[in-house]
Parts: sequence; C-alpha cells; structure tokens
Amino acid sequence: MLSWPPFRMMGLSHRQADLGLRERFSRSRSEIVALLTGEAGPVRTGVLLSTCNRFEVYWWGRVDWPEWFLASADRSGAPVIRPAVCELAGGGAVRHLIRVTAGLDSQVVGEKEILGQVRRAWSLARECGATSRELDLVFAGAIAAARKVRRDSALARPVASVGSVAVEFARRECGGTVAGRRVLVLGAGQAARAVLAALEGREAHVCVVTRRLERAAPLVGEYGVPVDSGEALDSRLAWAQVVFAATAAPTVLLSQEQLANAGALTVVDLGVPRNVAPGARNLPGVRVFDLDDLDGGSPKQTGAHSALAAAEQSIEALGARLLGRLGSLVSRAPGGRALWNGRHPEEHRAPAAGADSAT
Repeated sequence: MLSWPPFRMMGLSHRQADLGLRERFSRSRSEIVALLTGEAGPVRTGVLLSTCNRFEVYWWGRVDWPEWFLASADRSGAPVIRPAVCELAGGGAVRHLIRVTAGLDSQVVGEKEILGQVRRAWSLARECGATSRELDLVFAGAIAAARKVRRDSALARPVASVGSVAVEFARRECGGTVAGRRVLVLGAGQAARAVLAALEGREAHVCVVTRRLERAAPLVGEYGVPVDSGEALDSRLAWAQVVFAATAAPTVLLSQEQLANAGALTVVDLGVPRNVAPGARNLPGVRVFDLDDLDGGSPKQTGAHSALAAAEQSIEALGARLLGRLGSLVSRAPGGRALWNGRHPEEHRAPAAGADSAT
C-alpha cells in the first residue's frame, strides 16, 4: 500500500554524497529528455532534478524509478551506495520538495537559483509528456509555497548564491581581497553570471572565456567584461591569477598540463561534473578548490537560526495546505475514484506521524 499521497522522491544531494559521487549522477538536458521520453529506457512519468548539488527524481504512483535509480543512475556502473540515497513518500516528499525549492536544503541556505531550476525541471517534464494532473498540482503548489517562504523569510536577504560564496571563498584565499587581481571566469551560464555579479564592485580585472560567444554577448553590456572564445583559453590562463570554472561541460576543460603551464593560480571549480582535472590539486603553485570545499551553507554560517526556524514552520503549514488540496483533487476525480490504487477517497487516511518518511 502506498503512503498518502502516492507522491515519492528518490535522490542524493550534498548532504549525503560527496562531489565524486554526485558527478556520476549528473545529467544534461538532452539526457533527461531521453529518459523522460523513453529513448533511454522505458517511458516514465516523473520530474528529474539535476543540479550541481543534487540529483533527484519525483513521481506519482507506482512506476519503476526506484529500480532504474538503483541499477542505472550511476554512470560508472558501480552499485549505488544506499546510505547516500534519500527516499521519501507522501507528505514527507511534498515537504521536501518545498524545502528544496525554497533553498532551505541548499549548500548555501536561501540561495535563489534552485527555485528556477525546479521550475525548469518541471517544465521540461511537461514538455516531454512525463507529468500527470496530480504531479503538476504538487509542483505548482510546491513552487508557490516556496515563493511564499522566501518572500516572508529573512533567509533570502541578502540574496546568497553559490557564485557569491565562491567569490567570498576566493577572496579569503587571496589574502582578503581580489582587488587588482586578474580573474578569469570560464562559462557564460547561470553559475558564471552569479560569479560575475558577485565580482562587481570588487575592483578585480575580469575576463570571460566561453565556447559559445553568442550566449556571452550580453555579458559585455551587463558587466562590462571582455569575452574571449575557447581558443584563447591557454593565453588567458597564463594571464590570470584567479580562475572560476563555471561551465556545464560534461568533460574536463582544464587539464593538469594546462594548469602546470599557466603558473601560480587559485582555481575554484563550480562544475558538476568537475571542469578541472582532479590531479591538478597536486601541482606546485596551483591551488584547486571545488564545491565540497566551499562553506556558507549552514545556519551558523549564514547567521539565520531564527529565520530558518520560521521558514520550517511555514513549510509545515504550507505543506499541510497542499496536502489538503491534493485530497480535494482526489474527491473530484472522475467517478469519485482515487487515481493511484482504485480506492474510493473516503477510504484514504492520512499517514500516522513519521509514516511518510520512508518508502
């Protein structure tokens, strides 16, 4: 018997899995489309959320996501480490989705990028025909609830991001300032933009290198930085003192040889999979840091104990309200039948406390 509602999630995040494990699960947009449309396996109904710090699948009812996750989600083919996997069902899964979307489960508590990432993941699943009426209601409700939590909470003020934490981390590693430093940003996507925004006003000499110049054109006007193509990478590495690698490339962009030839560098790798060859950490004069090295995510670090507690209380109330709406949906289903197991809605009972936290 499924927990009520039959909404489930399975995944891993920075809370349970280190970067080496997370990058083996990372999926590009095209790979997610292939999964959701059946090109890379059986057709599935669900939403797949793949970000730098989490890989999670959300679905409604009885589908084969758990079997796929445990057998095929790890690119390396290695057995999935069960302690690294989070599984939730019913109200626990609903509240988890709200927490994730609001930024409360992020490495940087309160960061705003995750809300857009959840919205895009849901939109992509809808485009692929991989959602249902019930699943759409859960995601629409969770996004609306997360927006309210952010609006009513002090967690998002000032707005934090992985990019801003990365810049602050680099500042400390550079002796307390990046002023006057030659800073190279690799990429022109969301992560790179967050880094550029955090560098504004810090009086650093910034340049962007990207493989897609057409995508980077607006950066010249927005941030007043020069943009070079990927062909200029080696010369820009020789010029730089600090490098932020922030691309979605599926393979390593900065090899050990490239970094060895570049001279003294501080490199912050925000890529998942990593943009920098792991062995580069052993190069003399080159200091390489990745997402697992960054801090800034705990309530202690953000100074947001009271705001976090208030946000959690809000999530409990908003989650209960969404569960009530789901129950109302069931009662209005054609024929008055619940869509997940054929039982009449009056036969459903909310799970006992704690019963929705396991599959």
